[in-house]
Amino acid sequence: MKENLKFMFQSNQNVLKRLLDDVGDKETLDRAGGLCNPIRWQAGHLAWCADLVAWLLGGDRAFPEKWTALFEYGSKSPDDNTVFPPYREICGKLYELQTKVNDLLEAFDESKFADEVELGEDWRMNRLDALFFFGKHDSYHAGQITILRKSLGLQ
Repeated sequence: MKENLKFMFQSNQNVLKRLLDDVGDKETLDRAGGLCNPIRWQAGHLAWCADLVAWLLGGDRAFPEKWTALFEYGSKSPDDNTVFPPYREICGKLYELQTKVNDLLEAFDESKFADEVELGEDWRMNRLDALFFFGKHDSYHAGQITILRKSLGLQ
């Protein structure tokens, strides 16, 4: 099972890096006419989720507390773009947390996949299902970023 998870997370990480790295700072705030949250929010939300995945794999939480309300589950992108942290800082945190996920997954004891975890109020599932949920979740946000890139005229 670990091999499947490693493949999924690393594939998502590679795709996300390609989608995020060449976007200009100003472009990261575009909302495609209100169609999607901006790329800067998407990257921050993905970093918040990567931190949660690292926690699911036994790691300590390392997401900046001052960013949590902005990017956590259920948050919406604010109308005021000045509240966002710098884009490159967000991407740096995302990539750092993705590396942490890879390292933790490599060492993870597969017997713990069946353990029930609480992801939020009234949101419980076994650890393996939670990990697969976040893999699908990353793909969902990659799709939104693709829509935003397309609206910006980026490949």
